[in-house]
Amino acid sequence: MKRKKLVFEISAIILISFISGLFFNLISGNNISFIYQPLQIESGENISVEQAYELFKEKRALFLDARSFIEFKKGHIEGALSLPAKSRQNNVEKVLKDIPKDRKLVTYCSGSS
Repeated sequence: MKRKKLVFEISAIILISFISGLFFNLISGNNISFIYQPLQIESGENISVEQAYELFKEKRALFLDARSFIEFKKGHIEGALSLPAKSRQNNVEKVLKDIPKDRKLVTYCSGSS
């Protein structure tokens, strides 16, 4: 009898936690998706490190660091914004909304893709 009660209590806790999580997701405004949706960003041209450095020196570009937040915290290009490659689309929109459309963006990471 005690085992049935324990199973019921555990099930109730899990159900209440799940419903609470759904409710919080609804009211928080973050709208966390249950299905992974990769970013849909149009790719630009590839540039050399030298070209990127010239843009940096002349302050003609904004640098976006596509590495993980942990890697970004360890060190990044001065003035760069953190925008991990695994970001959700709405996070990207939040970061990019205030950037002037005519500003060059240089995205960098530590990988080959």
